[in-house]
Amino acid sequence: MLRLSDGRAAEVLLQVPVRPGQPIRYGYTHSSDRTPVEDLFTVTPSGGLRLVEERYRWYGVGLEYHSQASIREEDGQVVVTVNRTLGRLPLRVAATVDQWLEVGPCRWRLGDLAPPGAAVVLEVHAGSEP
Repeated sequence: MLRLSDGRAAEVLLQVPVRPGQPIRYGYTHSSDRTPVEDLFTVTPSGGLRLVEERYRWYGVGLEYHSQASIREEDGQVVVTVNRTLGRLPLRVAATVDQWLEVGPCRWRLGDLAPPGAAVVLEVHAGSEP
């Protein structure tokens, strides 16, 4: 289960069934560069999140860079192949820009799930119970 929960109270805000290898997309607008950023994650076989790539319109301060990363241009966007495994992804719901999470055909706005400024955590949990 992919779970988005409140970072303090651990209240489950969103729970979605996922399987290993399944793509998960997280998008937002970069706060200083004002470029839309889209992160592609997959579910690892052990149930974690793997950041596979980041996409944005131009390369600027605070955007992904690794000396071993593959960086290319595709369809007018910078694409950085990352391949970094994460146990969990802590986020803060922005008050000034839109953020979204997409699994399969479904997309959710983080601002519809938690108030601006809220600390939330995205992670994969085994089983279906909260």
